[in-house]
Amino acid sequence: MSPDDVLALFRLPAAAVLDRRVAKDDFTTQLTKPADRKLVRERVDTLTWYAALNHPNTGLPPEGTPGLAVVVLVTRKTGDDPAEHHQPPPRLVSLVHRAVPDPLILLTACLAPNGHHATTLSIKPGLGEVLIAELPTESAPTPEALPPDVGPLLAVDRAASLSELHRRWSDAVLGLAAYQATQHFPTPRAGGDIQSRRAALDRLLTLDREILKLTQQARRETQAGRRAELNERLQRARRERQAVAEAL
Repeated sequence: MSPDDVLALFRLPAAAVLDRRVAKDDFTTQLTKPADRKLVRERVDTLTWYAALNHPNTGLPPEGTPGLAVVVLVTRKTGDDPAEHHQPPPRLVSLVHRAVPDPLILLTACLAPNGHHATTLSIKPGLGEVLIAELPTESAPTPEALPPDVGPLLAVDRAASLSELHRRWSDAVLGLAAYQATQHFPTPRAGGDIQSRRAALDRLLTLDREILKLTQQARRETQAGRRAELNERLQRARRERQAVAEAL
């Protein structure tokens, strides 16, 4: 399944489509590490800012409401490693997500020797986690052929206005991210709370990292008083996490 097949399933309105090729030199100038610049030069075939739902074309306020971008990255093989055909370098995917400040839907394709595209879909809902689903290589381009996790993105009802589509798609992205973090899909909300829900999701992911760190520290601690302090902090973090998860 090629990126074009998946984009066709998204049924993006023409007013949201940009289809702008991003020059590799423009991308590499943002990178500080020579190894990252080398990775981009060697592995990126094309990078396309395909679509955007933001304040210029949706009527959203210019500040306070993050837009939503759709980017397509096509990578190329540089050696004989078979893994290069099946997935993009994780570091490269991370670099693209970091380069785009808005929440992002990223399609990444590696052209396999048999002519099929090995395509992955990743989502950056806010400041935190990048979620990745591998898409079928040879399946017919139908919603039923895609992994269940991708379903909410394709099930969004196409609205009369781009601002309403932005809200519904943002809800879908946040719902997927919340499911990955809590194993429960949140109850659909009325519009107007996307920003607070994104902040709550970022806080949830921060708490997950804090809970893991405190758990490891408590297990290693040999002094009873210090271990009791760590366990108390751990319980507070767990209670806050539960409250934040319920707010999603």
